[in-house]
Amino acid sequence: MNKFQKQATALIQEHGGEHVEDDRWEMWTKFGPLTLHVWEDAVMTRFEFPKVAFPRTGCNRYSGKWNFHYSGNEVETAINDFSFHLDKVEAKSVDKFVDATSLVPDVISDTVIQESEADFQDPPYMGDRGLSHEDAKVWLGLHCTQRLIFLYENNSRIREQLESDSGRDVAYAFVEHWLMAYLDSPPKYRERKPIL
Repeated sequence: MNKFQKQATALIQEHGGEHVEDDRWEMWTKFGPLTLHVWEDAVMTRFEFPKVAFPRTGCNRYSGKWNFHYSGNEVETAINDFSFHLDKVEAKSVDKFVDATSLVPDVISDTVIQESEADFQDPPYMGDRGLSHEDAKVWLGLHCTQRLIFLYENNSRIREQLESDSGRDVAYAFVEHWLMAYLDSPPKYRERKPIL
């Protein structure tokens, strides 16, 4: 691993990215999941939702590719440029979401899931990853937290609703909807709606 790769991967970690395998990283952005591959003099990335990311990032509108080639550049120059672009797409932290809406998404998710405890019984939710119902609750709680923040950052109408006096009811309605979709077929839902 050369100097550029070391600094680029450190930068991805600072922005909440997680190492998956080999040169592959994944991070949650304000435009949804982003997959990154760190090469010797480039970072190749792809947004999962190109239609959301394209207007504000200039990524490929069809494939979601958003690549950075730094061949011939000084490492410091390349890292500064890459950092600038990661800053633009970094998702709001949960703390920022809480400050803006006075809502705590993981508490809302946990409350809705606890109220539906009877629906989380083994073996129906062992599924393709062998999740126990406790693990399924953790997975779904994180999933709902990420989706609430994603909607808040990318839909002005929903953002206004979440910041209004009825924000709590709006958040609960979304989580209840996602829970019902999940319970319909957990393995398929997890496959369609991965979390990072």
